[in-house]
Amino acid sequence: MVLLPAMNKKWILLLLVLSLMGAGLSLYSLNQHLKFVETGQLQKSFCTVSEHVDCDLMNTSVYSEFSGIPVAGLGLIFYVFMILVALTGLKVKPSKKSGLAFAFFISFFSILVTLWMAYLSIFQIKAVCLICMGMYVTNLLIFIFLPMAMGISWTDMPSTIQHYFRALARKPNALGFKPHLRLNLVFFFVVFGTGILILHSITSQARETFARIQAEKNNKGAEEFSVDDLIDLHYSQPALPIQYGRHPFLGNPNAKVVIIEFSDFQCPYCRVAAETLKANLAEYKNDAVLYYAFYPLDQACNPNIKNKFHDKSCMAASASVCANKKGKFWEMHDAIFKNQSSLSAEIIDKQASLIGIDLAWLHACMASPETKQTILGDIQLGEKAKVEGTPSIYLNGRKLNGWNRKDFFKAVIEEEITKTY
Repeated sequence: MVLLPAMNKKWILLLLVLSLMGAGLSLYSLNQHLKFVETGQLQKSFCTVSEHVDCDLMNTSVYSEFSGIPVAGLGLIFYVFMILVALTGLKVKPSKKSGLAFAFFISFFSILVTLWMAYLSIFQIKAVCLICMGMYVTNLLIFIFLPMAMGISWTDMPSTIQHYFRALARKPNALGFKPHLRLNLVFFFVVFGTGILILHSITSQARETFARIQAEKNNKGAEEFSVDDLIDLHYSQPALPIQYGRHPFLGNPNAKVVIIEFSDFQCPYCRVAAETLKANLAEYKNDAVLYYAFYPLDQACNPNIKNKFHDKSCMAASASVCANKKGKFWEMHDAIFKNQSSLSAEIIDKQASLIGIDLAWLHACMASPETKQTILGDIQLGEKAKVEGTPSIYLNGRKLNGWNRKDFFKAVIEEEITKTY
């Protein structure tokens, strides 16, 4: 094995430049993604030029996030890590190569992610994302130039890797420097951990903004009417014969004021509706009942959804159906909405365990035909009620538009109590 005596700082400078370029591309992509999350509308990117050359298609697809974290943001964290490694490499003694050596293995993992994302773009999305391609090329160049920055030729890399692992195992080696694995791992997890927390925070804020905007849109126009006018508009609708009774409920099941909410666990606006309805119904718990109906906007179980959208909604609905069999529906309901931005099978399992549901039983229940039929039954009920989106809320068969205007909600409830009692 031939090791050059010191790191090559010219190559380290090139790594720094490449990492800054990658950070710029990923920051632009992240900004575009967050605008979409916040507004629900595409902000056309400069690199969207045709049907098959479309950056926005990839950046707003189901593959644009991993466990609720934007993939572009994960790329940004990687480039920040590489920037810090390069800056450190410029300052430390030329013989101290452990940071760059550790970064080489992280870079190798980034190549695997790059290949997977390129596959998704070309074969699943069927569109080329030029910004993504720029990041893919940047990742490849970083991987190629890292050994050169360490002063190691690529022909010597197999032997260097072998001696690196021998050094980790404290066996005789000719590595020429100490790996300092613990120190590098701590540095790596601090950078990535901090980045993940920041990304989770800003993504959650974007979703909250979207929910608020949707709430404002839902009630736009309602503010222009008096409560009496809204009551008249409400009763101008025909009352639909919506069946209920087997659904999870809050309140008095014998009440004649019946509210049915068609909801989706990945819909930010549905989370707002869940919180608002529970709060507003607190003073009417003896006079009204709220039934929950499943309407996941997920093609996995909803035949009305033709494209990938809320791809974990069916899973969440299945878990809730099963939780209801154990008398734990509302605990699961609240836990899923609380973890909406990072919803996953692992999150659902964790929450199920916390509320005392056996996981083996839960998984069998979720996969059962009976559970699937329960959800499909609610979807078909929604079709009869002419549900077009979520949340859709009905009070004694009439759609309750402007439900989060509290004065109207209270007035229509009391009007129904007067009529029915």
